Amino acid sequence: MKIHRALVCWCLAASFGVGCSGDDATAVAELEPSSVTAPSTPVTPPPPAPLYVGATRVFTPEGSQGYLFAVPSLDSDASVDLRRSVEIQDAWVFGSPGPDFFTATIFEPTIVRWHVTPEGEFVKGPTLSFANQGVSGTYTAAATPLYSDEKSYFVDAGSLQVVVWNPREMVFLRTIQLPEAPMPGFEPTAELTVRDGQVLVSMMWTSADSGFTRNGDRVRLVAIDPATDTISQVTDDTRCASLSPAGVTSDGTAYFSPWDYHAAVRGVFGQGFGSASCGLRVIPAASTLDQGYDVDLSALVGGRPAGGLQLLNDEEALLHVWHDELVDAAPETWSEQRSEPGYKWYRWRLGSAEATELPDQAPSAEGSAWRSVDGRVISFANNAEYSETTLISLDDTGRGQPGLIVPGWIVTMLKAY
Repeated sequence: MKIHRALVCWCLAASFGVGCSGDDATAVAELEPSSVTAPSTPVTPPPPAPLYVGATRVFTPEGSQGYLFAVPSLDSDASVDLRRSVEIQDAWVFGSPGPDFFTATIFEPTIVRWHVTPEGEFVKGPTLSFANQGVSGTYTAAATPLYSDEKSYFVDAGSLQVVVWNPREMVFLRTIQLPEAPMPGFEPTAELTVRDGQVLVSMMWTSADSGFTRNGDRVRLVAIDPATDTISQVTDDTRCASLSPAGVTSDGTAYFSPWDYHAAVRGVFGQGFGSASCGLRVIPAASTLDQGYDVDLSALVGGRPAGGLQLLNDEEALLHVWHDELVDAAPETWSEQRSEPGYKWYRWRLGSAEATELPDQAPSAEGSAWRSVDGRVISFANNAEYSETTLISLDDTGRGQPGLIVPGWIVTMLKAY
């Protein structure tokens, strides 16, 4: 280490009584290593241990109670301790991966922002209410990806509005009223698909008087421009009587299919009920359903009723397929049988002529879904009493591996750390 001459002279004189000549302007001395303090090196703390958050509904004879919890793993060796959870109104978690997330309340018009520490402690943030907008519940927000930090959307089917809000500031922005087709005796249902530069609302109509076995004679697609939050196009389509989002590929192609239930209804009741097993899409830069694309999903699985299409990636999807022999359902007993596990999952490579049944799977009930959590494709399989839910991870062979068991009913989780 090079030291200035004047400093070296002072050190030598003080330590050893040695003088210095004033003539040598270049004289230096190397100090002993032990006499020099090395500069401190910043220590980078290790990354936090993995942590996942979820919200579950635990049913009691009096009703249900919501709990917000954190766990270090999604595998079967982890467990949920509700004694360390936070009691909340029944809600689902949603948001982007990270320690800051939201809960969408099922029976109240509120969204709550939360923060979780690496130790699993929850810090409650602001609550945003949509009561003044006539919204009854915000649970559909949990099924819709955030559009951005400054703007996001969810649809309230009860008031037939798209609600626009700011996740960063936790403020209400505006509502967009959806056009309702006059269809006496049928009730509308609406769902959102979010893709870059566009929000798509898929609408369908069902009849409560028929036990929701009859659908309207058309579906509707509403395109919204997020730059202005105005409706840019409305189109109707008669190829399907049920239309639900199936996912968006990386190039922006949005896929749709019937609810699995509506495909099963047609299999049990026949023509005029439920919906055909149709797969539709909206290509990038378009605002309407592609008239040249109409896949008979039933033909992919040997003629069985098929719906509930869910993209896994740009090349593969899962189909929820009704197996009548598992239930032996009949129209006169359908109201009791519809909740029985009469479906199986099939894997379909987009564009191929056949889908393949996932091996070694237990039959599932209607409405089952797969979600991507921390790079894993996971299904939330509740038991018949909704007293517990098992997370099933899809491995590379297509087999479902049971993991974490959560008390109550849960439909999604997030990676916090």
